[in-house]
Amino acid sequence: MSAPARSRRTSDHFFVGAAVGVASLLFAVLVGRDDLAGVSVFVGRFHPLAVHLPIGVLLLAGLLEGLALSPRLRARIDPAFAIILRFALVSLVVAFAIGLLLASGGGYPERLLRLHQRLAFGTIWGSAASVVMWSKHVERRSSRLPHRLALGGTLALLAIGAHFGGSMTHGESYLVQHAPSFAKRWLRLGDPRGERRLPVRPSP
Repeated sequence: MSAPARSRRTSDHFFVGAAVGVASLLFAVLVGRDDLAGVSVFVGRFHPLAVHLPIGVLLLAGLLEGLALSPRLRARIDPAFAIILRFALVSLVVAFAIGLLLASGGGYPERLLRLHQRLAFGTIWGSAASVVMWSKHVERRSSRLPHRLALGGTLALLAIGAHFGGSMTHGESYLVQHAPSFAKRWLRLGDPRGERRLPVRPSP
């Protein structure tokens, strides 16, 4: 392995370790604490704004990975991948930290909050794995499959975690409230045609 490649790999591993370490420390220190100052809750309320950045960046990474299936496009996309993946990881850690501050104010369903936090933490680990797998792919000219699996798993965790996050603020049935009847039956949510309706009184 050449010196520049070895240096790049060390830099990537340090970057990933620092990002995951900060997220782990915040998770350990902030979860379950009731003595945080009101300013923490104030900062935490920016979480809905901050969280859309890593979501958009990760979706962009998934889209670009799909486009990279074309050899002609791959040559143009690959040089930007390291920056995109690193930026996604950093923005995930920032959004996660702000989310922990928001949760410290209470008022959220415990089960949904716990699931949302764990899935968000898993998304950070998945993003970190994607950075490492991409670094190995570039250094060793190896298969992209490990990177693609890591990125795909990260996107899956992100989608499920975002669902639970939305359920906390909008209700568990918000996403499928207006779904077609066949979708509600498939999800075992009942047929809306079977709901009771109040009789309509004729106008005088």
